[in-house]
Amino acid sequence: MDTEKWLLVLRRALGELFATATLVFIGCMGLVGGLSKTPDHFAVAFNFGIAVMAGLIGITPTDRFVTNPSVPAPSCPLCCNSPNPMLTGSQQFWSEFVFSALLSLLACAVWDRRNLDKHDSVSLRFGLGVFAIAYGGVQYSGCSMNPARTFGPAVVWNYWDNHWLYWVAPMLANLVVASFYRIVFPEPRPQPVE
Repeated sequence: MDTEKWLLVLRRALGELFATATLVFIGCMGLVGGLSKTPDHFAVAFNFGIAVMAGLIGITPTDRFVTNPSVPAPSCPLCCNSPNPMLTGSQQFWSEFVFSALLSLLACAVWDRRNLDKHDSVSLRFGLGVFAIAYGGVQYSGCSMNPARTFGPAVVWNYWDNHWLYWVAPMLANLVVASFYRIVFPEPRPQPVE
């Protein structure tokens, strides 16, 4: 690989690192709530939506990063995920799968080449999309939607309960949605010039 390609890969990797760090830092700070107050569910979900917008705005020139949020359950360490214990393992899995699939569908639609003229509001679309998914989904699976977002806090706190859920469901959802999107919304083939 030549130097220019390596620099592009390095810029994208550093951009992803910055965006994920922004998400985790801003998102987790919203969980603190203050010295005597626990933040409500709306405020936490909104905070993660804003964190995604901040990450997107700060990293836009590096192109297509995949930063997603999560809102943890109150019974686990700060910023770690925990599914609702009232749900069965299957319900937890399918909940995380559906929320991850919704985020993946949003990403496919935003990054579709046919929507290149609509990129003026990408950070707003992702931020509000993440807010809506997190607000509706956190009480079911923890709504991580991103293995990297779950992995960092798990390492810091050594909290690995149900960790498989936050790797398997989002990755499977991404594969299914990407395949579905390519089949249902195929790109038009170029017509041969005669």
